[in-house]
Amino acid sequence: MISRVIRWGVLHVLVPYLRSTAASRQSLYSRWRGLRLEAEVRYAGGELIRAGSIDFQHPVSFSGTGKLVLGRNVTLGYWQAGSRANPIVLQPRQKASQIIIGDGTYIVNGCEFFAMASISI
Repeated sequence: MISRVIRWGVLHVLVPYLRSTAASRQSLYSRWRGLRLEAEVRYAGGELIRAGSIDFQHPVSFSGTGKLVLGRNVTLGYWQAGSRANPIVLQPRQKASQIIIGDGTYIVNGCEFFAMASISI
């Protein structure tokens, strides 16, 4: 009986810690995914314009030499959506191509956008 009380006491103390580390881990993943996107854009010879905070909840893949514009409060990916294995693919293929994702937009996992001229969401 005493061991059960002690175990619950430890769990009771650990639950808020585990929740906070999960939130910080998600924030760390979001920052990592943002840095990875910036690196992919530079490597491909494209251009990335970020107007505000972007929440990367899922991996994003970029290729092409065009421009990607991300508005304020954009969320890329959603943890409850399907296609967990498929990244969000953004491809402004030519130098004059652009993909514009406006303020407050959510893009779910596995979406693919290929622009020869322009796409605005």
